[in-house]
Amino acid sequence: MTSPVADGKLSAEAAQLLYAYARAVDEGDLDTLERIAHEDVALTRIDGTKHGREAFLDLYRGFRDEDKAGSKHVVTNVQAFPEEGGLVRARAYFAATMFDSDGGTRIVVGQYSDSMRDDGDGLRFAHKRIAVERVVTLGTATAEWTGVTPKAAS
Repeated sequence: MTSPVADGKLSAEAAQLLYAYARAVDEGDLDTLERIAHEDVALTRIDGTKHGREAFLDLYRGFRDEDKAGSKHVVTNVQAFPEEGGLVRARAYFAATMFDSDGGTRIVVGQYSDSMRDDGDGLRFAHKRIAVERVVTLGTATAEWTGVTPKAAS
């Protein structure tokens, strides 16, 4: 049985890859997404497993082109462990907030369990696994903020 305590150095490296991934998804940065995935990357979600960088990028092309005002992905609790075949298995939680064009807001909560490989240029995705656990639908969100936090009612 592997230790429940993650490898600190691997976890830090994996976290940096996941942070770059989250920002690239939110910014629709397909060039970065292409660079951080191996050519033979696999992508597993509820709809099955797809293979190859183009299939990986197709998911994010679709996400970029959705009718939404924006998104923010947050990745946390990153733990990485050595995996067979010279891979690194990184587990993490995510919360992705989507601001829909109609004013609605959705928060998608789940986990990643990704295999990463370093072929000399740092960690890149070998197998991206996304497990959605909940979708929370909220009311309208706005970009308005006055910089003043309302006082609590007494």
